[in-house]
Amino acid sequence: MAIYFLDNDQRLIKIVPDNGAISILQTQELPEDGSLLKDMLSVHLKNDERLFDAQYMAIKSYDGNRNSFDMYRIVNELVPDNATEFEGVQVAPYELEGVVVEDLRPQGWTIERTVNQVLKNSDWRLGYTDDDLPKVSTNFYYLSAKDSLKKLQELTGVEFTFKVEISGNKITDKWVEVYRELGNRTLKRFNYGTNALTVKRETNHSELYTALIGRGKGEEVGETDAGDATYGRKINFSDVEWKKSAGKPVDKPKGQKYIELPQATAEFGVKMLDGRKVPRIGVVEFSDTEDPEVLIEQTWQALQGYARPKVLFSATVANIGDTGIGDTVTIHRHDLNMHYKTRVRKVMRNRKNNDKTQVEIGDVVYTASTKRQSNINSKLNNMENELSNVRDEVSHVVVSADGKNTINYGNAEPERKRVGDSWVRDHPSLAGETQWLIWNGEAWELILDTSETTLNKEAIEQAQQDIAEAQATADEAVGQIDIAVANAGFT
Repeated sequence: MAIYFLDNDQRLIKIVPDNGAISILQTQELPEDGSLLKDMLSVHLKNDERLFDAQYMAIKSYDGNRNSFDMYRIVNELVPDNATEFEGVQVAPYELEGVVVEDLRPQGWTIERTVNQVLKNSDWRLGYTDDDLPKVSTNFYYLSAKDSLKKLQELTGVEFTFKVEISGNKITDKWVEVYRELGNRTLKRFNYGTNALTVKRETNHSELYTALIGRGKGEEVGETDAGDATYGRKINFSDVEWKKSAGKPVDKPKGQKYIELPQATAEFGVKMLDGRKVPRIGVVEFSDTEDPEVLIEQTWQALQGYARPKVLFSATVANIGDTGIGDTVTIHRHDLNMHYKTRVRKVMRNRKNNDKTQVEIGDVVYTASTKRQSNINSKLNNMENELSNVRDEVSHVVVSADGKNTINYGNAEPERKRVGDSWVRDHPSLAGETQWLIWNGEAWELILDTSETTLNKEAIEQAQQDIAEAQATADEAVGQIDIAVANAGFT
C-alpha cells in the first residue's frame, strides 16, 4: 500500500510503495469519551533525504472509493540508524481546530444544514450523509469547528470520518462523511472462551443492572409566553403488558415500571436478608420517544448491554476474518445464557499484511479514573439537557433527625414509605406554594400548606391597608373641620 508524502503546501513530494516501507500501521479507535474518531498513521522506512520536508502523509482509504485517501499531519519524526519513523494524526481535526464557529443556533435543523454551516469557513465540505438522521436544536458559540462536530456527535449520536482526494500532485478535495453508526452489521458470531477471542479486560460490576426503567419524552403541558412548548413528567411503559405466551421475550405485568432479565437477576441481583434476589434497577433515557410500546422495546434492547459483565476482547483479523472499525458482531455467552451484539472498537491495521491486523471488540471497560471522569461528563450533559424540566423531575430523600423515618423531597410520590415518613412537594395547583404530608399507614395526611399562610398574610396586609386608609380619611376630615372653624371666626 503506497504512502503519499506532501510538503507544507500540501503538494506531493514522493510516493513510497509498500515494499519500500519497513512497516505501515494505521490505528483507528472509537474513543471512550465519545470524541471524534481517533485516527493515526505510523510509517517506518529507510532514510530518504527527499522526505526531509514532508509535513503530511496520505494513504488510500481501506474502505470508500478508489480516489479517497486518509490524510495525516506529521507530528513526530524519529531518525534511528538508517531509518525514519513518521507518526501522523488525522488532518481534519487538526485543521478544524483552527476554525472558529462564532455564533450558530440551529433549531430543528437537519444534520446536513448544520454541518455545512459548521464547515463554511474551512476548505472542508460535507460528503456522504446517512438518511433519516436526527434533527439538531442547540447552539455553537465561539467553538472550534472540531469541537462543534464533537458536540454534534454527542447530541445526536452520529459518527464522522474524514477523506481527501489527491489528483496530480496536490490535494483537490476534502470532505466529511456522516454516519448514524460507523461500520457494517455483520453476521460474524463468536463464543466467549474460544481461541478466536482473547479477553483483554473484564468487569462484573461496572454499570451492571438486571432491570431498567425507561423514560421517554416529557408530556406537553402548556407553553411559555413566547409560544414555546413546556413539558412535564416523562412517559414510561408501566401500562404496557408483555407475555412470553404472546411471543414477547419476558413477562412484564401491567403496572410494573421496569423490564427485567430474570436470569441476570438470578446471577447478579441484590441479595435480600431472606435469601431472595431482587433486580438491580437502573434508569435509561430516550428523550425523543413518545410511544410507550416503542419505549419498552428500546429499554429491552438497552438491557441486553446493562445486564451482563462488560468485556473487551482482542483478536487478529486472520482468525476472525476481514473487519472494519465500528463493525457489529455477535458474542455468545453460554455461561450466562446471553447472546448480544457489540462493536469493533479499535483497529490496528497492518497495511502491508492485513492478516496481521489486530482488533479490539466489545465494551468500553473503564479504569477507575476514566470511569469517574465519564460519570462527571455524563452528569454535566444531563444537567444541561434537563434544566427546563428540573423542577418537576428532581426528588431526593434525607433521613429524619431520629434516624427512623425519611423525608422525601420532590413531586413524584415516594414508592417506599413507612408510618411517619414525610413528603414535601410543590402545591398541585398553586404555583410557588408547598405542601408537607405525613404517611399515616393508609394515606398521605396534609399537615402544612404554605398557601394557607400566604392567604393569612394577605388578609393581614389587607387589614393593615384598610386601617391606613381609614386613618388617612379621618385625618383629612379633622383638617377640613379645622379650616371650617377658622373661617367662621372661632378660636
